[in-house]
Amino acid sequence: MPSCESVLQAFGARHFADWTGLEPGCAKARVAAVFPSWLPGIGAGQIGDRAAQYHMLEIAGYPRPVRAWFDDDILLMLDAEYPDPAHVLAGDIEALGEPEARLDCWWDVVSLARAEWVFAARGLAAFINPDNRIVLRVLTFPPVSLAEYERSFRVSWRSIEFRR
Repeated sequence: MPSCESVLQAFGARHFADWTGLEPGCAKARVAAVFPSWLPGIGAGQIGDRAAQYHMLEIAGYPRPVRAWFDDDILLMLDAEYPDPAHVLAGDIEALGEPEARLDCWWDVVSLARAEWVFAARGLAAFINPDNRIVLRVLTFPPVSLAEYERSFRVSWRSIEFRR
């Protein structure tokens, strides 16, 4: 099984073609060792049926800060919005095969049909614009069942707050 650090490095490099999920139990200090650029402030939101907090991280190669969601000191999920400035990531995600589910989702105020591609057993969900195949968001988490993803990792986007 890959280490927490090697999985985080693969995330940083946007290597998702053979993604197998975040290492369960990865502590905040280990995340900080791989990704040392944390922005000030802390955010909160609802992931599945639980409240969680997040920090914003600057990761080289990602055009926007990445949310690192935590339950106390343990990493739950990494959440990158517009992770793919070159627009090639959709091909890597499609190469994973058919997702376990294609869920309807919201992108800002727009409802997108079947745009949340969930590879729960691989610990990956990607929001792919059905009109142009641009990856709008990628979420990574420990491998789970589809039911567990919906219960414990699907983000309630309207619940997110951020404080500096």
